[in-house]
Amino acid sequence: MSERTKALYGFELEPEVRDWLDSISDSDYKRVDEVCGMLAEKGTELGGPWSDHLEGGGLGAADQAA
Repeated sequence: MSERTKALYGFELEPEVRDWLDSISDSDYKRVDEVCGMLAEKGTELGGPWSDHLEGGGLGAADQAA
């Protein structure tokens, strides 16, 4: 599967995280968005500390989407 068609990892947001996102500055929100984008693209391939708490270690995006 090419980089352009590679499935992205999904996110599940808890209500308290949603509340926190609503409370942070625009610049902080932009940084969170950038990191979430990296995680969505790379998942556990990104390595620590970014992906240390992700479930399903070792599965590629294609496996996650199946």
